[in-house]
Amino acid sequence: MKDPALEYRPFLDGMRAIAVLGVILFHCNVARISGGYVGVDIFFVLSGFLITGVIDTALRQQNFTFAHFYERRCRRILPALFGVCALSVISALFLLVPYDYRSFSKTLKGTSLFYSNMIFAKANGYFADPLSIRPLLHTWSLAVEEQFYLLFPPFFYGIYRAVKGNRKAIGWAVALLFLASLAANLALINTSPDKTFYILPTRAWELLTGSLVFLVLRHISLSRYTAEGMAAIGTACIAVCFVFYDRNTLFPGWAALLPCAGTALLIWSNLHGTTLPGRVLSTRPMVMIGLISYGLYLFHWPVLVFARYALDRELNAMEGLATMAVTIILSVASYRLIEMPIRSGRFLKTRKSVFLFSAFGIVAMLAVAITGMKSNGFPARFSGEVLQYAAGNGDIQDWEKRVPPLNDLNEKTVLRLGSPDTRPTFLVWGDSHAEALAPAIEARAKAAGTSGLFVEYSGCLPLIGVARLDHAPKNAPCQAVGKKVLSLLKDGHIRHVILAGRWDDIYGWEKGSIELGRPEAIISYTSRDGTQLKRGPAFAPAFRETVQTLTRLGVHIWVVEQVPPFLVDVPSALAKAVHFGRGTKSINRPYQDILNRRRPTTDTFDEYRRIKNISFLDPAVKLCPGQKLCLVADDGHALYRDSNHLSVYGSLWVMDIFDPVFRSLSATRQK
Repeated sequence: MKDPALEYRPFLDGMRAIAVLGVILFHCNVARISGGYVGVDIFFVLSGFLITGVIDTALRQQNFTFAHFYERRCRRILPALFGVCALSVISALFLLVPYDYRSFSKTLKGTSLFYSNMIFAKANGYFADPLSIRPLLHTWSLAVEEQFYLLFPPFFYGIYRAVKGNRKAIGWAVALLFLASLAANLALINTSPDKTFYILPTRAWELLTGSLVFLVLRHISLSRYTAEGMAAIGTACIAVCFVFYDRNTLFPGWAALLPCAGTALLIWSNLHGTTLPGRVLSTRPMVMIGLISYGLYLFHWPVLVFARYALDRELNAMEGLATMAVTIILSVASYRLIEMPIRSGRFLKTRKSVFLFSAFGIVAMLAVAITGMKSNGFPARFSGEVLQYAAGNGDIQDWEKRVPPLNDLNEKTVLRLGSPDTRPTFLVWGDSHAEALAPAIEARAKAAGTSGLFVEYSGCLPLIGVARLDHAPKNAPCQAVGKKVLSLLKDGHIRHVILAGRWDDIYGWEKGSIELGRPEAIISYTSRDGTQLKRGPAFAPAFRETVQTLTRLGVHIWVVEQVPPFLVDVPSALAKAVHFGRGTKSINRPYQDILNRRRPTTDTFDEYRRIKNISFLDPAVKLCPGQKLCLVADDGHALYRDSNHLSVYGSLWVMDIFDPVFRSLSATRQK
């Protein structure tokens, strides 16, 4: 006998529709749905509710088998996933340059073995730029669910047998697991936000929320008015998340409680009678979207990514509508031709055939992925000119990997540039832009027969007292870096410091940039009177304190102005421009755009240009000759490794800008 809670309820498909529409609108950068990514959390709660119901009901009817459970999961998840991966591989072969194809192959491998979430946890995070070549990024949520499906059924089965089906004891066991996962989420969100976003231990509580709705809340009856109130509150919770959350919201963390609670309330309030929100969710259009929601979720992201990649920009309104039309067509076709025939048993009628099909599909995906990785992205698909430009993405010396952990940073462990046998006479302090310029500084230091210290921590501007708002108050590495730098300057009696950073971090990403979808590294600075300043207003007082502090140490300050940023990934854009016959000159950027972008920081710098112990070095002198167009390439080589960091080739190309530093150091030694 089937549990009444597992009878088909149209409002659940309506909730799937809300979830997938939220995700799609978020990915399409619809401003008023800036928090649509919580649609994934809605899916998690729904999955936990339904899966727990399937297992619990089968156990109580004494017909549960792991083989049957995993057969159903294979029928439900794998066919459409194989389809989207196959289409993605075909698209990637036509579009992706070798560096990007190799990266795609790594994620395909992770997708085939359901650990793509672990790959993305080590990358730049879910909210990285929307033009990034991660067409399988969204499979992280499938990986989390599959890992949950692998571990939760044996756990539930063992608890059920141990307590002989006692509902209260099972509920307590699941609740303890829920609390452990939630505690891990809250404990790690400030220090490891990317890992917390992706991994199962910090996400399992969301699926377990659905489990607790089935195990506990569904046994608590609600009056009609109470149910309506609960449904209204649940709807409001989700709506608030959709509208008021954005990429800068620290998520999951505490913020994830709201959409999960809202989903739980909507399910609970509609189990024993349909509420007004439940009736809206049960309407035919919502149910139809819900029925194809899995396909919509699977196909929409690769379609968007490949379209943006081919055009090398954000889509306009008509292009966006076209991609959505393609997504809908693929989703409907997948539902009617692949998903339903296999789920219903019309295709792959036996369990053995399902498992053989699943194994073959996984092995095929894995083979294609490994081949793509081993072949370095099939470079033979492109001309030598395309490959040379595309190689710019990997033109990096990666000093950051050699930077010691902050707690271990001292005069013995700090990295050195230049001649190793000479006493350090300068110190380079900065973020990843300092790392990008390190090849130029080291080359000039070696030529001058001197050396310097190198202190670089990505995301931390070289300013005294500045913190990032995405770091917890008790975890302020940027401020700690500043203190270490001062200590190194004092102990080493160093009198020259080069400050290199991405100064435009202070006022957010540029309109039209591929980085527009990323969280902004918003800085804060607390003045001496206790006032906390954020973003642009924090820059001038922080720079002033930095200058004053370094001046008191008798240090000459060399400020490297912002490397001209571009709106596209330069190596990829150059390679695609040649491959698709668009020409590379259109990628060059007007110098006036750079001036406009720099203006907020330039206004502050201008106040110090006449001060004796401060000098300014401008990469734009080399990169923007004649102050007309800023260049992206030279002699067939990309000058950038992405949209704003110089490649090693580009760094060495601009190294003349550091000549004043080493002339000054030479003059000091002669005295």
